[in-house]
Amino acid sequence: MAGTISIYDLIIVGHGVAGLAAIVSAAELAPAAQIAVLERAPKDASGGNTRYSPANMRMRSVNKISPGFMDNIITISGVDGDRAYFEKLADQTPQAVQWLERQGVQFHAIDYFLKSWPNRIQPVSKGTTIIKALQRSARVKGIQLVYECRAKQLHLGKEETTIKAADGRRFITKSVILASNRF
Repeated sequence: MAGTISIYDLIIVGHGVAGLAAIVSAAELAPAAQIAVLERAPKDASGGNTRYSPANMRMRSVNKISPGFMDNIITISGVDGDRAYFEKLADQTPQAVQWLERQGVQFHAIDYFLKSWPNRIQPVSKGTTIIKALQRSARVKGIQLVYECRAKQLHLGKEETTIKAADGRRFITKSVILASNRF
């Protein structure tokens, strides 16, 4: 393992929902690209915080956000909220959730005991479902999932980027996306 060099068109560092969504989307846009994701955790513990999240979404269904979504977000964010950003988020959220459905995530409505809360949907089996569906989609698309590989150094060159792992492996890529909270 130490000293091994692998070459890819794109490497994503981090295997949470952001990293997995990035690699699956990249593979959909460029099916012939050689893509890998580097994840420091073992496979059974991968998935970042999403693995442990209930993944509740303020949506009435996969097609429609909950009433009052914009007002709730603006109120919660206070004076720091960017209304244009939240409007774009509200507009694009149904498409993102439908994309997750196409990757194999099934959603169901959840009924809160606090009826004043807005409607929500949730993946069946919660956040773990999102991680497993995106892992499966990545494998089907030929993406290399590299577990127990902690990225330690990143060198941005003019033509390529080199990532050195803690165990001595080196990865060379044309492009890199950092989707890790501990790089």
